[in-house]
Amino acid sequence: MATRVGPPEPIGPMGYWKHPRDSITRTLFHDQAYIGGMQEREPLAFQVGDAPKVDDYLLNHCKKLLADEGIEDGLDLTIVERAVGIVLDDLPAQQIGSCVASSHIALVGLRSLIEIVILGSSEDTLGRKVKGATDALCPFGCFSYRAGRRIAGINGNGDGSMCGPQIEGSMQWGTLPCDTPGLQSDYYPEPQSASLYRQWGAGNGLMDRYINAAAPTKQLKTVRCDDADTAKDQILNYWAPLQICSGWGFGSTGKQLPNGDILYRRSGSWSHSMQVVGFFKLSDGNWYVKIRNQWGKAHNGKAYFVVTAEEFSRWIRDSNTLSIAELEQRRPDGPWEI
Repeated sequence: MATRVGPPEPIGPMGYWKHPRDSITRTLFHDQAYIGGMQEREPLAFQVGDAPKVDDYLLNHCKKLLADEGIEDGLDLTIVERAVGIVLDDLPAQQIGSCVASSHIALVGLRSLIEIVILGSSEDTLGRKVKGATDALCPFGCFSYRAGRRIAGINGNGDGSMCGPQIEGSMQWGTLPCDTPGLQSDYYPEPQSASLYRQWGAGNGLMDRYINAAAPTKQLKTVRCDDADTAKDQILNYWAPLQICSGWGFGSTGKQLPNGDILYRRSGSWSHSMQVVGFFKLSDGNWYVKIRNQWGKAHNGKAYFVVTAEEFSRWIRDSNTLSIAELEQRRPDGPWEI
């Protein structure tokens, strides 16, 4: 018997499309075609190689922390945030239909922590704060928003972007540190001014001022995830979170899982981009997938929700999903020390 979905929760702004009037079917088609072309243009960017070696001590430490949270197998990648005290659940909510960029900058922040803390990469952090300061871990949202729209050929004051162009925008131009000299915003890294976001998104003028500052902080690799097995492999073996773009909406079932989270399932339609940050098994013997959203703590008081692996398997086949698989971050002030 299917679990009943409860009353709908308040939803936030969406923006997964090339044109706001496009159907989700047309949006998915546009994006799929773009991602296919990107694979042809940049084949090496889609080849991630062997899974990275993780220090046994760090891996066991993470597994212990996860076990304390009720996770018996698999990974919740956000454990790295809690281990170092930089929790991206606290990012302020997106204010316009910038979901593709807003999800992307949070994923870049998470992946940068993973590379530094877990994978031992010689990367530099963009900062140490979550919100409200130029010393922010995540890159500046407006720059990433424009980079994706620029690749997609989207101009003007309307909202929206697509997954493939967002990833290629980060590969081509990089991401902008919030402490870049001269950068002005009402808030960092996720501006709360709708007019500022739309000013950046409308054309290339503001972005062009900062292209050189963004260039040292690029995404290098990605994997196209067309099924749940590929997604699970990226998370469990490569520590790579995923950006998922689709037309699926979700609602709470009200059912409490063994770890205390509330189970969600498909409900309604969101033309939206979100973050896949965990794939794990709980004490009931079932596998679940953790989805972080950037609408603030809108899901039973949390910034994320959990779906069954079976629901996720259906969802991902009706989406465009790409991993944040490898970053190159070089900062003039040297590496971050934990």
